[in-house]
Amino acid sequence: MSRFSVVMVMFCFFTLLSAMDYEPINHYEKAGGTKGDSLNVRFVGNWPFGPSWAVAYDSARSLVFCASGGGVYILDVSDPSSPFRISTRIRTRGSVWGLFYDYSSERLYIADYNAGLEIWDVSVPDLPIKLGHYDTPDDTRDVVVSGSYAYVADGGAGLRVIDITNPSNPVEVGYYDTPGLAEDVVVSGSYAYVADWYSGLHVIDITNPSNPVEVGYYDTPGWPEDVVVSGSYAYVTNRFSGLQIYENLLIGVEESQDVVSIPRFRLLQNPVTGDYIELGLSHKQEGRYDIGLYNLLGQKVKTFSISGLSAGEYKIRLQTKTLSGGVYFMRIKGKKTEQFIKVTIIK
Repeated sequence: MSRFSVVMVMFCFFTLLSAMDYEPINHYEKAGGTKGDSLNVRFVGNWPFGPSWAVAYDSARSLVFCASGGGVYILDVSDPSSPFRISTRIRTRGSVWGLFYDYSSERLYIADYNAGLEIWDVSVPDLPIKLGHYDTPDDTRDVVVSGSYAYVADGGAGLRVIDITNPSNPVEVGYYDTPGLAEDVVVSGSYAYVADWYSGLHVIDITNPSNPVEVGYYDTPGWPEDVVVSGSYAYVTNRFSGLQIYENLLIGVEESQDVVSIPRFRLLQNPVTGDYIELGLSHKQEGRYDIGLYNLLGQKVKTFSISGLSAGEYKIRLQTKTLSGGVYFMRIKGKKTEQFIKVTIIK
């Protein structure tokens, strides 16, 4: 059986599971009453609805929204030991990766991966109504709502800012293209924190939603998958290094009127079809930059160095004639900055 056939069989199997009617099952009873190892935590109840990527909670109505494949289950958990299903009417166009519930409007915002952002009215739990959707440029991984805006972690397209004033016609008003893959986003105060996978944690000022500006970042030791924020602290889960805790040093500090400039490189052509990578550089002061080009195995295959450039805008060419086609990652290090860029070379 080919790999494609295996994938299709698994997809059909899980699709069938998500479409089936389930009865609550106590897995401990099925296992003969043998409980798993625990410390100061006890099992209360469950709902075996199949594989799930995300969950949201309505504390006022004791409702839980569980994402499963291409849909969302709405469950009543007023009795945590015996949750029961209210509705399976939310069916999405894509695969649900993230959920955000806004209790003030009783709306559910769905990060629908390759199908963008969906907005549902769940004021009547057993009769949810789809209000609208917005197709983002890449794959929507997560969403959080603050005020009249939805902030979307959109994979390779970074952070997208969607005006949801009219939920039937959401409109993008701004974006910040993070250097990695935006996996998760959380908003606290005037900052959006983006877990940017291989590019670490990025802090973006969203005071002006139409013009988000990066004001801080940290190159985490692993690949960040998720982030939550409390006060000035960001709690980040990393694929290879567990939980990391970071502090936003801008919180509690009086803002200066001086402009802080972060040197930024950008690809002028991607994929690359010639014998060189062309980069744009914008910086406010002279500096030195060391660039390493890595293949997907993490091996450094090329090094470059840039120095002696005065403040301004530049176009820079990096010779790649000897390299084979494929996907590479550039790691650009300055004195106080670091940036990652994904580039595809076609030969």
